[in-house]
Amino acid sequence: MLTHVVFPKIGVLPVKQVTPAHVLDVLTTAAKKNGPSVAAEAKRTISGVFELAVATLRADANREANGGFCRFLRIGRASKFS
Repeated sequence: MLTHVVFPKIGVLPVKQVTPAHVLDVLTTAAKKNGPSVAAEAKRTISGVFELAVATLRADANREANGGFCRFLRIGRASKFS
């Protein structure tokens, strides 16, 4: 999933340079092309990557504030991504 959905869009960027707009683009594209379950899996995976990046000081902690980097992102039916 990472290879086909996430890496083509943000795989070359250092984690500190990934913005919410990048993540939203990945998730929106995944939802349109592969369906909501793939987008939800991508969201969980990206969130986990950012949690690890913060824990290892590779990303700013403020991106993980209030429950996670991806918490605010909603695509399609919000219940599928909460």
